[in-house]
This record gives sequence, C-alpha cells and structure tokens, in this order.
Amino acid sequence: MNRISLALLICALHTGLVLAQAATAPAPNATKSQALIVDSRDAYERVAALKALFAEVDAKIKAVRGRYESAAQPLQQSLEALKNSGQKPEEMRKQKAQLLLKLADLQKLASLEQQQIGRANEKALAEFDTQMLAIALELQTERGAKAVLQAQDLLYYRADCPCNVTEEIYQRINARLPKLVLKL
Repeated sequence: MNRISLALLICALHTGLVLAQAATAPAPNATKSQALIVDSRDAYERVAALKALFAEVDAKIKAVRGRYESAAQPLQQSLEALKNSGQKPEEMRKQKAQLLLKLADLQKLASLEQQQIGRANEKALAEFDTQMLAIALELQTERGAKAVLQAQDLLYYRADCPCNVTEEIYQRINARLPKLVLKL
C-alpha cells in the first residue's frame, strides 16, 4: 500500500470515528442529537413493500424462464431427433441452422423481457429510496439533528443510542408506502 492510499485510509477511518463519536455523544439537550443513525441493512426484510416487490419480481422472472423453457423444449427435441434422422449432412445442417436460429430468437426475447423486469424493479427501488430519504430528512428536521448517518458507514455506535432512528423510519415507511408498483 502506498503512502497516499494509507493516508486516505487513515483519514477515512478517523473521519468515521469522529462521526460515530459525534453521533453517540450525549447532547447538551437530551432530546437533541447531533446526528441520527439509520441501519438500513435489513430494510429488505422489514419493509413490507420491498418484500412484496421482490416476490413479484421473482415470480415474473420464473414465469419468463418457464415460457422460454416450454417454447425451447420442442426445438431442442427436434435437434436431437435430427441427429438420429439419417439425413444427408447438407440437409441436416440447414435444418439444424433453422432450429438454432429459432432457439436464439427465443433466448433473446426472454433476455429482453428479463431486462424489462430489471428496469421496472430499479424504478420501484428508486421510489423506495426517495421515500426513505424523505422520512430521514423529516426526522432530522423534527429532532434538530445536523445529519443522518448510515450505520454501515460508522466504525462504532451504541445499539441503544437514542440517536438510532431505524425503527421509527421502518414504521413510517411501512405506513406511507404500503406497496411498490412494478411498472412494466
């Protein structure tokens, strides 16, 4: 590790430690924290709209795979039958090429459909992120905090710290965002 990388690492560690200390230090006014902490690592488990969204995405992707496999199976069987048909090599090559082109087209359509599902999922997740940020900023304003920090960005914080607003954010987001819509 070169000197610059080491210096940047030390600076980042020090900054994270200072932020964690600032976030967990007792405030002069007991109801005011200098910073609020949010631990969003388990949001995918604790936010009902996200759980439902991921279940819907999984179901749609499985459906695409199922349709592809159903449509591809007869073509693959035809390819196997072609091998044992005893036809002239030139005839076999033409038929094999046609079957392979049909399989490639099916695969391309399935891939495009999966990409469309992925883009719709990204848009729904962006809606969730926007709502989560809005709630965090709302809590910051309500409590007069200077910042809202992600727990995963800190080196240390006390789990019982009153500055930890994770539970409150999950409660508010579950109330305000009952469903995320997958717009295809």
